[in-house]
Amino acid sequence: DADILLLQEVAPGHVEELVEELGMQGYYAATTPVQGNLILLNPDIEVRQDRVVFTTGEVPGQAWDTLMQWVQQGGGAGEPRNLQLLEVELPGGREALIWNTHHLTGAYSPEQQVQAAESLGRVLQQEIAESPDRLVVGGGDLNATSEQADHPLVEQLQQLPGQRGQSHRLDWIVSNGEQQFSSQWVQQSDGTVVSDHPLVRSRVSQ
Repeated sequence: DADILLLQEVAPGHVEELVEELGMQGYYAATTPVQGNLILLNPDIEVRQDRVVFTTGEVPGQAWDTLMQWVQQGGGAGEPRNLQLLEVELPGGREALIWNTHHLTGAYSPEQQVQAAESLGRVLQQEIAESPDRLVVGGGDLNATSEQADHPLVEQLQQLPGQRGQSHRLDWIVSNGEQQFSSQWVQQSDGTVVSDHPLVRSRVSQ
């Protein structure tokens, strides 16, 4: 019954199935030819703008060049990462910003970590400053824990005005609304855990 789902590492061939089976709107942003990030929305949410910013240092107009270079080089730690941004109107009429990302792993250099974190922070700072009254809900697999106070991405999140992030291990939900945060490991009927990441969820008040 979620209104918003933020998914990472989604194979492109699964997007249509997820959208149809869940009866939701889907917005997909590829990071490589085999995976990307996906935002699923309640059909009653009106999307006004859909943007993707690559946090590996390329401006949006060069984003697909970055992806092509990564493929031609045979993959590896240079995999592009992106930040999805949706500007929406909620059923009650309030405007909201929804964001989703899969941040860099430890395979990237400290310089790349700082660059990507600053890129993400700069975009979110600008978005929040332009419409400070909007509800903001975002997060994803940030590959950083809340205990890593010196992690460049955690530092950036702490500087976002009015935003509070909650996490279980590497997975975060960040919002300026009041959160009722929880997490759980998802299992099949035979007890098989379906992912090495838990499901994190939050009921965010408007």
